[in-house]
Amino acid sequence: MRIGALRELKERCLRESGNDQTKANRLLKETFAKELRKGPKEGIDPKGISYLALFEGLVNLEGIDKHDFRAVSEAVSSSAFTDITTLVTHAIVIEPYDLRMEVLGALVTESNATMTLDEEVRGMTALGGLRRRLETQSYEETDFEEKRVTVKKMDFGRSIALTFEDLYNDRTGDISSSAMRIGDDATQHREQMIIETLEVLPRTALGEATSRAFVLNGTAHAQANFYNATHAAIVGLDGQINKNTATGGIAEAGFKAAYDNFAAMKDEKGKFINPRPKNVVVHQGNELVLATLLGTERNIGTAYNDINQFGPRGRVTLAPITSPYLATTSGLFYMGDPARSMLWLWVQKPNTQVLGASTEAAVKRKIVWEAVFNYYGGVAHRDYRYIVRGTTS
Repeated sequence: MRIGALRELKERCLRESGNDQTKANRLLKETFAKELRKGPKEGIDPKGISYLALFEGLVNLEGIDKHDFRAVSEAVSSSAFTDITTLVTHAIVIEPYDLRMEVLGALVTESNATMTLDEEVRGMTALGGLRRRLETQSYEETDFEEKRVTVKKMDFGRSIALTFEDLYNDRTGDISSSAMRIGDDATQHREQMIIETLEVLPRTALGEATSRAFVLNGTAHAQANFYNATHAAIVGLDGQINKNTATGGIAEAGFKAAYDNFAAMKDEKGKFINPRPKNVVVHQGNELVLATLLGTERNIGTAYNDINQFGPRGRVTLAPITSPYLATTSGLFYMGDPARSMLWLWVQKPNTQVLGASTEAAVKRKIVWEAVFNYYGGVAHRDYRYIVRGTTS
């Protein structure tokens, strides 16, 4: 957006608000937000906006000494500059985040937290099924056992500072670049936490020495307990076999072995639950191997040229997900419906705030504004029955 057009928009908002500066700034923010939501083709491309142009178009420096930092800071705070740059910065940061999380989001169920600390939530619990009601009698009450899992949450974020030197030397393009890098970092940060939770490994982002990805009734279970050929003898679980490991690698044999496990899955009361796998996750280095398997219609070379049941004409449809954060174990894959197992709790969804430069600390550092991008949340497993871990052997 050109400086002239920005100033015209500012003046129009001021007139429409009856020369009330506060209302004008709010109206300008709302108008600008609508244009950003339209996207680059019909509205405004946030990556094409100059922060210097925003500064010159929105901040009234008439009669102000540009070297008087406190006076300039007050002019910035009274303008719409902070609100508009918040919108622009968030739009730049969130774009790469949203693109990647649209894929990774299939692995988790999202909900809102009720507290900022570690939170206990109800796990996936057996309800015992329906019961026959005889005439004149009431329905039998559900007798499920108490089953609590713990979700650990933390606040994560980074900040970007815009200094006087950045403005006066027109280095504001660096701010857009920094915002894009923060968006990429946030994407990778949350992806790594989700994948490490999937694998029941210590979560790097949470600083764990041992994994707390599956904490059931106060007991943290390691990967070897979560993914096992039999859970019958594992203390603190339910006495069911429920095999959720398979061998055969990223091939039809490995996928079939994993798929067959779901047919035998039972809840705590021994009732079949019949999970239907939706996703398969592999290391990014195995992306082409997976693509070949899911894209091949028939098993070439077999006696009757059998149909590949995981291919385009097969019975099982799996959405592929790849990640560089997955372990590099030979033939490793995870098949199932991870979203039924993994719960992500939000204290605060991804958010950008721009802080004014009116504080004494900001004056000393010669900062015009500082943008902070953060999210506050965490993820954990609620059950082990909905994912099968496959390897070569």
